[in-house]
Amino acid sequence: MNIRKAKREDLSRIGEIYVFNNRANYYPVFKDKMYSFNKLQFV
Repeated sequence: MNIRKAKREDLSRIGEIYVFNNRANYYPVFKDKMYSFNKLQFV
């Protein structure tokens, strides 16, 4: 299995994964709705 370097067109999916990971793993610990659901957005 080869892993390729990320390309510019991968950026939106990488952003979605980052936001999902934060909400799934950090929100339950810190319970910061303002950050997790308002500031942390990826368009």
